[in-house]
Amino acid sequence: MSDIILQVENLHKNYTVRHGIFGKKEIIHSVNGISFTLHKGETLAIVGESGCGKSTAMRSLLRITEPTSGKILLHGQDFCTLKGEALQAARKNIKMIFQDPYSALNPRMTVQDLIAEPLDIAGAYTSRDERTELVLKAMDTVGLSRSYADRYPHEFSGGQRQRIGIARAIITRPEIIICDEPVSALDVSIQAKIINLLKQLQRERDISYIFISHDLGVVRHIADRIAVMYNGKFVEEGSVQSIFNNPQNTYTRTLLDSIPYIGKKRD
Repeated sequence: MSDIILQVENLHKNYTVRHGIFGKKEIIHSVNGISFTLHKGETLAIVGESGCGKSTAMRSLLRITEPTSGKILLHGQDFCTLKGEALQAARKNIKMIFQDPYSALNPRMTVQDLIAEPLDIAGAYTSRDERTELVLKAMDTVGLSRSYADRYPHEFSGGQRQRIGIARAIITRPEIIICDEPVSALDVSIQAKIINLLKQLQRERDISYIFISHDLGVVRHIADRIAVMYNGKFVEEGSVQSIFNNPQNTYTRTLLDSIPYIGKKRD
C-alpha cells in the first residue's frame, strides 16, 4: 500500500447562517481543515457521531458540494480545479455507496437501468448489447440474479438494494469508492454479508475505500486505518490496532466504550 492515489490537504467547508431576517451572520465550520492520504488498495475509515462533518467532507471530496478551500489531489491532479469533461472523466474514478439504498435509487427505473446509469453518463459502451453484458456481469459480481434485471427497487430487501448500489458503484471500475454508512440501515446478519462483499471486491479489484461510519465495531472488520472526527476536525488518526488498543483522545475512548461486547470486555 505504498502508492498514494488521493491526497487531501487542509479541506474546509463553511456555511453562513443568518439569525433572523436582520440578524447577525454566523460562519459554521462543518469541515475544519482535515488532511489525509489514501493508498491504493487500502480502507481508511472516518468515524464520528452524527453531525461531526464526515458526510459533508465526503460530499466535498466528490464536489457534490463545493469545498470552501483546500486541495484534493487525485493522482497528483487538483480535483478542485477540474471542469466540464475533465471533471466527468475524473469522477469515473471516485464513486459513492449511500446509507439508505432505497432513497438513493430511482423507483421508476429498472435494476438494469439503475446499474447502467453511470455507464450512460460516462458513455462507456459502444452498443446496447455491450451495455447489457456489462450490467449482467456487475450483477453476477455482487451476487444478484440476472433474472432481477427488469425488476424495480421496491421489489427487493434492504440488503439486495445495497447490492444494487454497489453494482452501480463498481460498474465503471473506479479506483476509489466512498462508503457513506453503507450498512447502518441493515440487520446485523446482512451487515456482515455486505462487509464481506466489499472486502472481496477490494481484493479482486484493488479498490481503495473511504468508509464513513459512527460505529467502530463495524469499522474494525474492514478498515486498515481510522481517522476519528469531532466538530469538523480529525482528533486522532492511526492503524486499527493503535486506535483500539491504545487510544489517545478522550473522544476516541468514548466511542470505544460505546461498542457493545458479549462475554469478556476489551482490556
